[in-house]
Order: sequence, then structure tokens, then C-alpha cells
Amino acid sequence: MVRRYGVLVGCMLAAVMVFAVGVCAADEEQGCEAAKEEAKVELPAAAADAIKAAFPKAKIEEVEVEKEEGVTLYEVELEQDDAETEVEVAADGTIVEIETEIAAKDVPEAVLQAIHAADPDARLEEIEKTEVLAEIKKAEDDQPAQLVKLTTPKVLYEAELKKDGKEGEITVAADGKIIEPLKWKEEEKEEKGEKEESCEHEAEHAPAEAPKAE
Repeated sequence: MVRRYGVLVGCMLAAVMVFAVGVCAADEEQGCEAAKEEAKVELPAAAADAIKAAFPKAKIEEVEVEKEEGVTLYEVELEQDDAETEVEVAADGTIVEIETEIAAKDVPEAVLQAIHAADPDARLEEIEKTEVLAEIKKAEDDQPAQLVKLTTPKVLYEAELKKDGKEGEITVAADGKIIEPLKWKEEEKEEKGEKEESCEHEAEHAPAEAPKAE
């Protein structure tokens, strides 16, 4: 009888542990990381029409929405001729940016020289061409932030470099001017187990609430 009772208690404890793991996983998704919107984003009609007009043969793969300076922008991932293009567009159809991955042979020589000079020993992994067609004018006084179309689009090249297990990024203008200098970052570890361990560690070492003075 005692043995049977002990087995029953053990089973109950195992069930509680399984439930606790499930709760921790849910907390990790909601608390340890910023919540990501999983629902499908609906692209406004004007934005969809602008994308279709600019890229008639492209297929929309994914749409994400974000806000910059209070302005709602849609990041649209397109696939066209086996090449990926990302377009940032406003709800009214204003195309803000177009990012396209290109081959090194299509990059201006001045840009390649600037990238190489930043670190001659680094290896060029990939490079994206960004065409900036509009910019956000920050809010001033009683005027809200708004998009302003550029008379002449800006063209930038963002390169990803790799060296000694580290990844870096550098942004260069079409004339070779450095817009954002080379910055290296350690390769991030995204193992789910490590995130859960970090979450549990923070919970275990959270400071206790100070007793109230009587």
C-alpha cells in the first residue's frame, strides 16, 4: 500500500513538472522576448497597387508592419526571377525603400574599394542595394511626422562581411562615401534551450520584495 502510494505521488510530481515546463516555455515566448505578431498582415489596397505597378511580375512572399516616428510602414518581401527584393511602402502607396541583393560585379568600383579598405582581410558574404525614394520628416510643433518624397533617390550599398567567425556590416554610398562604418558582432547563439535557461536564471535570481515597515 505504501509503495503504491509512493508511485502515485511520483506520477503526480512528474505531471506537475511537465506542466511547469509548458508554463515556462509560454513565459519565454511572451516574457523573455518581445512578442512578434504572428497574424497575417493585410496590405492596404493603395500599397498593394503600388507594389503591383512597380513589380508586375513579382510574387508577394511575406508582409510585416512597423511604425517609424509614428508613420505606419509595410515591409513587403517579393520574389521575382528567383531573386528576393524587399520593399518598404506606406499605406497610401508611397514606396519608401527598395532593397535588392546583388552580385559583386554589379557594385560600383568605388563602393567595392571602400568595403575592402574597411578590412582587407574580411570576406564579402553578400551585398544589398538600397534605393531610398522617400524619407520621414519628424514631427515638429503641431505637425505630425510625414513622408517626403525625394527628388533624387539615394542609393546605398550594405555589405555583410565575415572574419574569424564574426560577422560585420558596413553601409557605403554609391560614390564610395562611408555612411555607416564597419561594425563587427559576435555570431548570436539562438538555441532555444539557452534562452529557456536564461529565463529560468533571471526568475531564480530576481530580488525578493522588501518587507514593509510596520
